[in-house]
Amino acid sequence: MYRVDIENKKLIEIPATTYSELNLRERFDIQEWIAGTPEILGEPLMIISKELILPSGRRLDLLAVDKEGALVVIELKRDNSGADVEWQAIKYASYCSSFSYDEIYKHFAEYLGTDGDDAQVKIEGFINCEPEDLNQRQTCVWGL
Repeated sequence: MYRVDIENKKLIEIPATTYSELNLRERFDIQEWIAGTPEILGEPLMIISKELILPSGRRLDLLAVDKEGALVVIELKRDNSGADVEWQAIKYASYCSSFSYDEIYKHFAEYLGTDGDDAQVKIEGFINCEPEDLNQRQTCVWGL
């Protein structure tokens, strides 16, 4: 990776490092950055839940909705956590695919600390589709 030195019109290499070397933690640093600025993932997203416990008992890092009403599973890893790490996000998306509108609004209301009606209004104001199209598809984002 490089940074641009505008004044001298040069690229300056940024040495590779790891999150561990920088003392950055997945849950308390990286996850919070994404929750606060989800567009860093390359598209407009609305975070609707954090640390969501799924029916399997597993904890989903972040759950978002995109402009088209798809649920977006965001699973973070600071390091290589094994050969099957890709499948974790796919499995989580499978669990989320069965969420009803009411469950989605409930999870978002819990995340906001508000009621389901407020959560519904905010989600419906964010998406560019009919409310009936909410959660007709799911997307996975994971990072190492």
